[in-house]
Amino acid sequence: LDMELYDPEKFKDWINPKMTRMVDNCKDTFDKTGAGQVIFCDRIFPGEEEFSGSKFNLHEKIKAALVAKGFKPEEIVIVNGMTKSGGQQSDAAVESMVSSAIDGYNSGKYKIVIGTTHTLGEGVNLQKNSAAVHNFDIPYRPSDFIQRNGRVDRQGNKQGEVVLNNYMSPGTDQESIQRVTGKQNWINQILET
Repeated sequence: LDMELYDPEKFKDWINPKMTRMVDNCKDTFDKTGAGQVIFCDRIFPGEEEFSGSKFNLHEKIKAALVAKGFKPEEIVIVNGMTKSGGQQSDAAVESMVSSAIDGYNSGKYKIVIGTTHTLGEGVNLQKNSAAVHNFDIPYRPSDFIQRNGRVDRQGNKQGEVVLNNYMSPGTDQESIQRVTGKQNWINQILET
């Protein structure tokens, strides 16, 4: 997903080709449509204990790359249920954050929403004027793809077309998509018997 998640010190400021592609797509889509976009990424912080005090945050890195590409910082909102240092926010705080982000996004205040499947994947209506969904990572369950994409690809969207982008790198992402596809095939077989 990003080398800085593996080792934030050794790979500090690593240029992520997958992120570069996503940011370019965000900018191109915005230039063509002027509409909002949603970015999903469930992994945010390094997982190793030795890096638990690290300041690295993948959502913040994505936001910085979008700003470097020409978006204004105040046009981007991050909704992940986490504090800046990696702690979990209370349910009430998350609910308030999600509600505020939805209102700001649907009113046009925010052009980009960056979030997780947990915070934005279900029960969130972002279809008012959305042009694209960017799945920066591969979720664990087939239904997560449906839920993520369904936040904007639904009735009531001013855009005549919604682009659903899935970003994959050789190796880990290919294995992840094979695992999700295998789960879906297994589910389909069970439902058909």
